[in-house]
Amino acid sequence: KGRDLVLELLKEISQQKSTRLNYNRDYLANTIQQYINAVLFQMLVRTDTRKVYDEFHLNLDKFLKNLIFQK
Repeated sequence: KGRDLVLELLKEISQQKSTRLNYNRDYLANTIQQYINAVLFQMLVRTDTRKVYDEFHLNLDKFLKNLIFQK
């Protein structure tokens, strides 16, 4: 279900952009969902959950830009 939510967001973003982004939305949605799952797993097993969250929040934008706009 999380992947489907990410996929819907990607569709909305794609429609809002004036230029067409070249990526496979299904692949991208899976990759983003796996990244989120990895962060959630780290938050469950580590004692410094706030640090994990802060790093995730800080790096999410960079991660997504690199993923979406990679050549």
